[in-house]
Amino acid sequence: MFYCPRPGCHKWWHEACLEQQNYSIRDRNLSNFEEEWEKSFDEERLADIKTEVRNLSPGESTDIPPRLAAYARRPIMKGGRYGVNGNVATTLRARWLIHQARKGVAIPDKFKDYCKYKRRARIEGGARSKERVRRSTMPHFEPEKQGPFFYCFFCPACKKTI
Repeated sequence: MFYCPRPGCHKWWHEACLEQQNYSIRDRNLSNFEEEWEKSFDEERLADIKTEVRNLSPGESTDIPPRLAAYARRPIMKGGRYGVNGNVATTLRARWLIHQARKGVAIPDKFKDYCKYKRRARIEGGARSKERVRRSTMPHFEPEKQGPFFYCFFCPACKKTI
């Protein structure tokens, strides 16, 4: 499932539904998607992230490391390999750090630990199920599979990139 973090939206969408209804955008320039994501911050819902970032030891550079950019470019998802809670927090953390860096705030030295997705360990016992087979085979941000274009879903409700 994909999440739309826009103020007033905050909806989850099934990947298969987005694909079937063709809610996707292609663009040759990845920075266009990044600019859209930066506009998507719901400041009220980011209060915890903003507090956490203020408490991190500051770095010395505003240059955006490729690893941080990769974290921020991930679609916000839950289910499958992202588990029940998903990667909402880690992706929004990375996007917030980039947003701040573009305003001249130095990126924390330990951004990797702060933004890295950590899947919770499986708990033994209880009900078990087999691994979910991923329905979608369409890659995200893989130009070699989409020709010279980058690919992104957009929200059916607010019509903005997810």
